[in-house]
Amino acid sequence: MNFTNAFRNFALLKQRDFRNYLSGTFFLTIGVQVQSVAVGWQVYELTRDPLWLGMIGLSEALPFILSTFPGGHVADTRKRKSILKWTISGYLFCSLVLWILSKFYLGWISSSGIWSIFLVIGLVGVMRGFAGPARSAFGFQLISKDRLPQAASISSTVWQAAAVLGPALGGFLYAWYGSTGAYLFTLFCIATSLLSYFLIKADPPPASQTTEPAITKVREGMKFFFNHPLILPAMSLDMLAVLLGGAVAVLPMFCDQVLFTGPTGLGILRAMPSFGAIIAGLFTTFLPITTNTGKKLLFSTAGFGVSMILFALSKNFYLSCFILALSGAFDMVSVVVRHTILQTYSPEEMRGRLSAINYIFVGTSNEIGAFESGLAAKLFGLVNSVVLGGFGTLLVTSAIGYFSRDLRELSLDKDISNDE
Repeated sequence: MNFTNAFRNFALLKQRDFRNYLSGTFFLTIGVQVQSVAVGWQVYELTRDPLWLGMIGLSEALPFILSTFPGGHVADTRKRKSILKWTISGYLFCSLVLWILSKFYLGWISSSGIWSIFLVIGLVGVMRGFAGPARSAFGFQLISKDRLPQAASISSTVWQAAAVLGPALGGFLYAWYGSTGAYLFTLFCIATSLLSYFLIKADPPPASQTTEPAITKVREGMKFFFNHPLILPAMSLDMLAVLLGGAVAVLPMFCDQVLFTGPTGLGILRAMPSFGAIIAGLFTTFLPITTNTGKKLLFSTAGFGVSMILFALSKNFYLSCFILALSGAFDMVSVVVRHTILQTYSPEEMRGRLSAINYIFVGTSNEIGAFESGLAAKLFGLVNSVVLGGFGTLLVTSAIGYFSRDLRELSLDKDISNDE
């Protein structure tokens, strides 16, 4: 190992704008994660039904998917920094509404007004649809292309660090101060995130100056995405793996029926995948995944599926925590490789649109995957649904690895060096 080169990977942190970008990502993620835990436990307390837990994901996924294509077009034709300011302000508004509803109208929500929570979450989905492509593309405008693997690893590690702290804080805050305390803390975090983005001095111009109709530009991005021999299979692998194997949506049920913990236990369990991801993220920052990249991606995705099977069968809280941490470590490898592939092979003028398509894949796997988890738990039982999902992940990984030779034989070190 070349330790000199390894430590040089952290030189990106000396760039003030990149640090503020990471700060904005960190606090936004903490706020969103705390809010997610609070909404999940609040809805479960009010309904005791796994299908309603799945509905949380669906109520965010549909508006998110519908707004992401326009969001990608806007990210390529408008200043991305301005888009982030407006959308994070929208996040702030949504959190304020949830706090007001929980503080003053909890009795109304507990009867027929629970749909008000879903309406707010739907608006959060719209904000995500515009913020996601802009944030991803904007972050990579702040660094040079030869540092993309390191930037992807550092950004993902910071995100995962927030995703560890956020759910744990969400669980503790809900247990101690209820939903109102959790939503109030969310407001603070999102306001801090907004301030961080205001402190970024760089304000790159729009990536595309053409006047083509939006539908033409979206179609152009989709054609590039779906015809690329690496981007499509890599994104499909990640989407299907999480769609089938994810268990986050039904964690409140595992806490209540299998592991017998309350909201504090839920927060810890929600944090464990990101805790494992931080360890893997630090490792990939020192040793970027640039050799045998495709094989490592396939191995890590299969490891994620096996972890989900083992988690479903565990009845010990501490063992379940360890397994979820392991699943997060495997997933982190997939995230870093996927982001590096997308940014390495995306033309600058298309990054917003391609990031939008990628976010649809991610949103499909996370939010619609949450609905799938709730529905499967309703139909097949809690444990059986997660076990079947884990085997589905293994099947998908084997199929994509078999049919996509380009992905299987990918080594990013060769392509990055050839590009230079």
